Amino acid sequence: MTWILTALAGALTGGVCFLLLVFLTRFPHRPIRIGSLVWSGWLAAFTNHQLPKQLIALVMGLRLQEQIRDFLLANSTREAAERWIRSQLSHYLINTLPEKWPMISLMIGEKTQDKVLQAVTDHVQSNWSPSIQQLCSTQLSEQQVQDRLVTLMQLDKPDIWTEILWKSLKKALPRLFVYILLLSSLLALIGKVFYIILLNL
Repeated sequence: MTWILTALAGALTGGVCFLLLVFLTRFPHRPIRIGSLVWSGWLAAFTNHQLPKQLIALVMGLRLQEQIRDFLLANSTREAAERWIRSQLSHYLINTLPEKWPMISLMIGEKTQDKVLQAVTDHVQSNWSPSIQQLCSTQLSEQQVQDRLVTLMQLDKPDIWTEILWKSLKKALPRLFVYILLLSSLLALIGKVFYIILLNL
């Protein structure tokens, strides 16, 4: 009987500690200021202070600026851009120009169209790398990428992340509670065994 009571006492202690831990993790939702001290739930404090820093550090460690720059400077990207520009320009010269500017269209034959397309292609090829380098230097600085990440990931709205993490954690709480009860009971029984052994020494 005493073994059962020991296990129950261990489970009760573990359960109370677990519930207290859950309470401190979730509540209060909003920081409470008591004099110079600020008290808030651990989850809210984490999403307010640590989560944004850790996520930004993680993503910045992926070197997004370099990956984007390398992607834009790749020959396959330039060739895809050339094909798109040529197709759009060709469509304009063949279809749109005769409708909007019929007189100009009459002066531009197939050979002239081919020369225009080739000139545009040559221009893209010769100016692609310098233009991309300038774009990356002005639009993809580390601070700009970081600011964009904050906006996209809504890191400036910690309440949203608090709710997301709480929903995920809440699903696991029942199972964790059972595990804590079993573990606490087991530890209490192990403690009693050691206590009996020490008494008999």
